[in-house]
Amino acid sequence: MTGSLLAVVVGTYLPWLRRSERPPGESLVLSLFRAGVETGFGGLDVVVLGLVAGVLVAHWSDGRDRLCASVTLLVGVLLVLLAVGYLFAAASVGHNTNYSVELGWYLSVLGGAVLAVVGGVGLSEEEAAEPVGDDETVERREHAEPATE
Repeated sequence: MTGSLLAVVVGTYLPWLRRSERPPGESLVLSLFRAGVETGFGGLDVVVLGLVAGVLVAHWSDGRDRLCASVTLLVGVLLVLLAVGYLFAAASVGHNTNYSVELGWYLSVLGGAVLAVVGGVGLSEEEAAEPVGDDETVERREHAEPATE
């Protein structure tokens, strides 16, 4: 999980898109690299770092597995949706502009996807570990003596 958080943070500051513009009437294509935080999305880095901090706080402060897994899943999904939504928003802006996706975007999406998978697995393991039955039945089952043959 630490690796995916690191990938998200590093990916936020690496270039997300490369914008290639062709001025009207010219065949020259200008390529401009812009980091994810410099592409007109004011405060994107603060949002991403806030989500990463939320995962860290949930894991360090409470220690309840269900809460940690839920926060990790939610943040992972939000990070992926943010990056994908940003890509679609950038692609719909320019008429004479082509964009190519760069390493920072891929790292951010990969880190978010890994967080979502880790959170989902944590939730499914937590549900599988829950005892089935009411409290009295579970207590009797836990304190029952093992059968001997």
